Amino acid sequence: MLNSVPQSPSNTPVDKPTHSKAERGKDQSCRRAGPRSPIAIPVSIRTMDEEEARPVKLQNMSAGGMAIFPGAELSPNSRIEIILSVPYEISLTEVVEVKLNGEIIRVHSDRPVAVAAFVPDASSQA
Repeated sequence: MLNSVPQSPSNTPVDKPTHSKAERGKDQSCRRAGPRSPIAIPVSIRTMDEEEARPVKLQNMSAGGMAIFPGAELSPNSRIEIILSVPYEISLTEVVEVKLNGEIIRVHSDRPVAVAAFVPDASSQA
């Protein structure tokens, strides 16, 4: 008999959660508010200790944050500047640079991935 793979209503395989119940329940603040989407656009980050931004590889993005392959060590709770370079194919005008404030939420110890949340600019909250 073949092993069955859980199917979604559209008959496509469903990924099983990789976290135990204990891991899922211990930090509710890490829960996503929306879905993450893989996207391939140039991204750079700059920590508050760095003079220059450095390119990173974007794994996926949501309305509230992103997962990146930072290429260097980052610390949770550290503030960063995120620079997205929106290419012509998306902007239909020219390459547009979008700068966002962010904070490293967590860094995975088992793989080189860091999760950053977008942080609203305090000056735009007036």
